[in-house]
Order: sequence, then structure tokens, then C-alpha cells
Amino acid sequence: MTDPEIQQIADRVILTLQNLAPGEPGWWVPWTAWGSYAGLVVAAVAFIVGLRTLKQKREADAKSEWWRRAQWALEATSSEDTIMYSYGTEMLALLTKSKLTDVEDRGLLDAVWKASSTGMRDEDIKRLIETARNLAGLTDEEEASINSFESPDDPPEPPPNLGDDGF
Repeated sequence: MTDPEIQQIADRVILTLQNLAPGEPGWWVPWTAWGSYAGLVVAAVAFIVGLRTLKQKREADAKSEWWRRAQWALEATSSEDTIMYSYGTEMLALLTKSKLTDVEDRGLLDAVWKASSTGMRDEDIKRLIETARNLAGLTDEEEASINSFESPDDPPEPPPNLGDDGF
């Protein structure tokens, strides 16, 4: 091969490579970038919706379990067995303190508590506890049970020490 032939081949290769150079971007190129951003936004929204759904399901499951326990406690409070009755009343007392207990639930539990088999008012119950505290010959378990009730003469618990500035 001669030099002019080599030069001719090189010129054709250069011309072919110049024709392969990218031209102006088409109108769709910016839209493909926006499409990627839109896909990220849709994925983020789907993630947030999924988390909220999962939280709502977890709360519904917890509330359902709360009601299952409340049903057990209500059945136990109607038992003739004094041990089951005491378990039921203690469970109802615990359930009223739960963060899952709303105003309607507390109203229901209060109505059940007031209609319990004792038929006693708060003043009668307090008098009964005071009388029991003065009994002699109680076992340690009985004394602990009686002392677990708050006495009307007991001073209220002081608030936690908040410091000089109140915080």
C-alpha cells in the first residue's frame, strides 16, 4: 500500500467517525430526567403510605388484644371464684391505665366497676379497708394486699423535684 492509499483510508475513517458524533439531544432527553425524579417521588410516597398502613395495623392489633384482655377480665369479675374475681378486677384496673384505653373504654370499665358484685360505694370500700387494717393476726400476704390500697389519710405523693427553675 502506498501513502496516498493509506491517506485515503484514514480520511474515510475520520469522515465516518465524524458522522457518528452525537447530534443535538432530542426533545425527550429532559423528560427522561424528569421521569427519573417522578419515579423517586412515587417510591417515596409509596414508602410513607406503607409505613402509615403498618402503624395503623399495629395499633389495630394492639387494640384488639386490649379488648381480648378486657373480655377475659370482665368474665373473671363475674366469676364466683374469689381468686378469679380478684384477678379480673386487678386486670380491669391495669387496663384502665393503658395508653390504649380511650374515654369510651374507661366509661365502659367504670360502669362495669360500679355494677360489680360488691354493690359498695367508694366510701364503704374505704371504711372496709380501714377496718381490715386494724385487724390482728393477718398473714403477710393479707397485710400486703390491704396496704396496697391507698388510704384516704395518706398524703399525696409529692411531685418530682423539678429544680429551682421549675424544669
